[in-house]
Amino acid sequence: MYDNRWLNRLSLILVVVVGCGLMASEQIGSHFLIWKAQGISAQLMTADLRSEDKAFLRQATRINLAGIEMGRLAQQHADNPAVRQFADRMLIDHSRADIDLRELASVNGVALPETVDDMDDAAEQHLSSLSGKQFDSEYISAVVTVLSRDITQFLQEKDSLVDPQVKTFAAKMITMLQNHLSEAQQINLAP
Repeated sequence: MYDNRWLNRLSLILVVVVGCGLMASEQIGSHFLIWKAQGISAQLMTADLRSEDKAFLRQATRINLAGIEMGRLAQQHADNPAVRQFADRMLIDHSRADIDLRELASVNGVALPETVDDMDDAAEQHLSSLSGKQFDSEYISAVVTVLSRDITQFLQEKDSLVDPQVKTFAAKMITMLQNHLSEAQQINLAP
């Protein structure tokens, strides 16, 4: 038989969980046991993503970090107001996407990189030595090249993604990158 104090405590916990509509979770290995307040049913959810989904999240992080850094760089070095405005949008959009991505990765236990890839780092290093109209021209050229590469890669990878949340994020990311590419291609750098 169970001790009455234990049963009273358990009853109180269940009442609080049900009454407040809270969700309590306890990590068990690589799984999360989630207690849902409606009906106090337990559901076992895996936090393990397929390697393709994890790789996509890591690459998307590098792209967001590069977009943020390139936006900051353009804010400092650009001469053309349209380039500065575009850089502001890149900075805002990639920062928001990075927040969403980090939340998605955290829920799924995926460690993300904190740096851009070597190719993007080299482009940033080159651009940081430029200013004015030369910066504007080479920045837009680099952005168009990088965005084209990233869109192509993501379009190829999106069909191999399995997790519904990762697929949704990928679709949003591709749309964002396509919008940035279109915007960058429309910037008139003529004097």
